[in-house]
Amino acid sequence: MKIISKTFILAILVMAAFQLNAQKFGYVNSADLLQMHPQIGEKNAELEAFQKKEAEELQAAAQSFESKYRKFEKDMQEGILSQVQAEKQREALAKEQQDLQQKDQTAQFKVAQKREQLIQPILKELDEAIQAVGKEGGYMFIFDTGASGSIIYAQESDDVTELIKAKLGW
Repeated sequence: MKIISKTFILAILVMAAFQLNAQKFGYVNSADLLQMHPQIGEKNAELEAFQKKEAEELQAAAQSFESKYRKFEKDMQEGILSQVQAEKQREALAKEQQDLQQKDQTAQFKVAQKREQLIQPILKELDEAIQAVGKEGGYMFIFDTGASGSIIYAQESDDVTELIKAKLGW
């Protein structure tokens, strides 16, 4: 009886070892793939042109502000402005500076949006290719060795999200 149970346990251990060896893992550096994409140069050039346009507009507004501020300082030093005039100009310059900062933030946001708009189709294409390779190659997981260091493919049968949600009572 002990021999049968030992043989049975040994058989289970051998099967488990084969099962572990049968699992296939892969990795990819998605950042490198993105840089290697044939369209990335074109998209980067388009983004740079957009960014340059935004920067030029911001630079023009900043130069206008600087000119007004220098004139204000000069007028103050020469005593040309009354206290009321000086206070009004100071308030106007402070508002213009706030507007300039808002324009800068808006420009940064617009550039980030444009980048997302330009890169998204490429990222989608890369993701679809990774998913296809994972399924076709029988990979259990594909890890990203790039900046994110995350799992970017997993067999659907191994998704335990629903089990975890059930455990949490969701």
